[in-house]
Amino acid sequence: MLTKDLLKYSRRESRVHPKYLKPNDKNLIQLGDDLAALYRLHVGQSWRDLNDQLKQHPESSDGVFQGFGKLLEDRCTFGESDETLEEQRWTWFETSRALRAQGVPSRADFEREMAEKSGRSFGAMQEQLYADLPEFRNIQTFEDISGEALVHRYNAAQIQGLLLRAQKVRFSIHEKDIVTRRRLLQKLRFCRLLAEFVENPEGALTLEISGPLSMFDQVQSYGMRLCQFFPYVLLMPKWELEATVKLGENYYDLKIDSSKPIRSHYRSFSGYIPEEFQAFIRAFNALPAVDRKDWLVEEGQEHLNLGQQCYSFPDLTLRHKNGVQRHLELFHKWHESELRKRLTVLADFKEAPLILGISQDLAKDPNVEGLLARAKETGISIFTFRQFPTVKAILTYLPKVKV
Repeated sequence: MLTKDLLKYSRRESRVHPKYLKPNDKNLIQLGDDLAALYRLHVGQSWRDLNDQLKQHPESSDGVFQGFGKLLEDRCTFGESDETLEEQRWTWFETSRALRAQGVPSRADFEREMAEKSGRSFGAMQEQLYADLPEFRNIQTFEDISGEALVHRYNAAQIQGLLLRAQKVRFSIHEKDIVTRRRLLQKLRFCRLLAEFVENPEGALTLEISGPLSMFDQVQSYGMRLCQFFPYVLLMPKWELEATVKLGENYYDLKIDSSKPIRSHYRSFSGYIPEEFQAFIRAFNALPAVDRKDWLVEEGQEHLNLGQQCYSFPDLTLRHKNGVQRHLELFHKWHESELRKRLTVLADFKEAPLILGISQDLAKDPNVEGLLARAKETGISIFTFRQFPTVKAILTYLPKVKV
């Protein structure tokens, strides 16, 4: 992601206009290739060594250079800092203070005394003194990227940076293939976002999503999930994006579409399942059949038409060996309005094979408690969870399901 100071845009009247790089600019592509090569060469070395090299580059003060650098840094993994070094550092400081108080004849004597008292050479102490600070940590891995791909990544990051400051967001998708739509909306759920869906007669699908600035808390984490979803939209052949963005004290309209020079850095819709979903699926399916009561769980790949222009795209699907299946849809504390709509629809569609998982933060909200109590009385399937449903919680609930 790009930090606020690296975003490039202009403001004219009520509109904000991102500034894009030309994907076919040979100079920019070469700069991207050169910087990626520099990062690649410094794997195994400290971040400080790489940073010193970057500062010597003739374009180091340029905004695009710095933006490329930030995106490349995000592709690095760093060695964990040694928490014992801070304690060791203070021990060395105390030893040094005591030696100076005693009055050491010369620097050579001081270094010898320090080495004897610490049990290691003075040079080794110097190297390790601040080794736990970020700039001294080693670069363990670097996910390589071409210069051309980096230019596209930069353009996408410009939009993502603005989406972090969005109050509301609307995506319009022109794609009639139901499988492709389903995969896109599945990713919407995996990013823990909920949207209102409207399909027009021409087949365009509009997704209305609350922006991070409409949240009362967890603004940053919600904004990051919205940014994580945007590259999936870029995989669609034709799309439009409209958003209201706060810059400074004012709000501006952002309007872009698939004609802009932006390409997704995601390869496809397939292959990605969030870690918490993977862990749950592995743990559940690894149990003996008798313990999981002959159910198996998998990622949700279907959508349910609940009527009244209401669609559910479940997070997980449970399948029993006799063919019965139940879909699990999760609601977190920022999903109150979507939960209310779902409960209203299910009141008229009680036979929907849908189980609602409600986070405890949302379930304990005074405005929601009564709704859930009445919904349970009408037969709507509901259970609660903390951060993410546990295998135990699902196993406790499943005996209530008719098979």
